[in-house]
Amino acid sequence: MAWTGLAKAITWPAAKKSAMAVAAFVAANPKLQTTVQDQVSRVSRRISEAQKARTPEEKVDRAMASVREQAEFVLAHSPAPAEADRARGWIARADKVSQALALVRHVGKKERQEPLAKVTASADALVAEVLTSLVDDGQRSIDPA
Repeated sequence: MAWTGLAKAITWPAAKKSAMAVAAFVAANPKLQTTVQDQVSRVSRRISEAQKARTPEEKVDRAMASVREQAEFVLAHSPAPAEADRARGWIARADKVSQALALVRHVGKKERQEPLAKVTASADALVAEVLTSLVDDGQRSIDPA
């Protein structure tokens, strides 16, 4: 799946759902407004930077940097051990994607297409998982059930 396909199929609906969840949560907790605004600004900036990349390799690099940044934020702000473990898993998977990408960069241009597609698909899946997780976590904190 190309980055634009990911943006249309997963990222946009997840971002829209996330924005609604964040808005409701902030309305219920006004003290969090500054923290939430800062985090949303950081994530938005990183996603925008990733989309501006010129090559597929650069897009993957920037997407993995965004995943790592979000995981570090979760590690720094979440007291729950399960969330910390999940964030460490994201970092480990982002590292594996980056390592695979480094290997792909050493392959000739013609031979690069198939392995690059696999690396891109792995990166897209990880980004989608992180976004979905953040949206689902936001919903749980708003509507405890």
